[in-house]
Amino acid sequence: MPQDRLEKLFDVMSSQTKSHIIALLALSGKMTVTQISKHIKTSRSNLYQAISDLQEQGFVNPPDIVVRKNYVEKYYSLNDSAFNQTTAGEMNEEFKKMSPDKLRNLMATFLLSQSLNLKVIAQEIMSVSDEDMMRAVEDGTKSYLNLSFSTLSNDHFSTGVKKLKPFMDYVDTPENFKPEDTNEKKDGDHNMILVVAIPEYLLKSLRKMK
Repeated sequence: MPQDRLEKLFDVMSSQTKSHIIALLALSGKMTVTQISKHIKTSRSNLYQAISDLQEQGFVNPPDIVVRKNYVEKYYSLNDSAFNQTTAGEMNEEFKKMSPDKLRNLMATFLLSQSLNLKVIAQEIMSVSDEDMMRAVEDGTKSYLNLSFSTLSNDHFSTGVKKLKPFMDYVDTPENFKPEDTNEKKDGDHNMILVVAIPEYLLKSLRKMK
């Protein structure tokens, strides 16, 4: 990814409103400003400005316009190609060049945007049918549901992160997902993999919580 594009990506990720919009669109596919506003507590004008900025920067596509009887709806979606131009390895190299304040803000904003997505998913799960819930676990050869939370010793944490790296490298390599090798992504395909590994020295103040 060109340096200016990478810088724009980090600027977007450091903005709470913009990162929340990106997280919601990544999860839902297409949304109107009205739908987005139900999850992001900010003014409508701020949302429109943030979406306009994201469009100008190339991260959000021009809206799909749907004409209803008495009104027009604009559905916004992510420009997937803008996010596929970089890898976790390239981002990690840029992290090393950041100031502690910028890196701190970037990490906090990322976690907040994902917490918003998890809240939305939790609300959606409560309305899922019994049939679809059981589909996730009934057949071990087709089960894709995985819920896991672990606190590890420093040695085990280090080993676990090293084992995660080949997987993340695979996911971050577009060549591994060529159309001729797998089904092309459809509008309804929005599966989610969220990997978060936080070392203990970033969490040490939690032990002081009363």
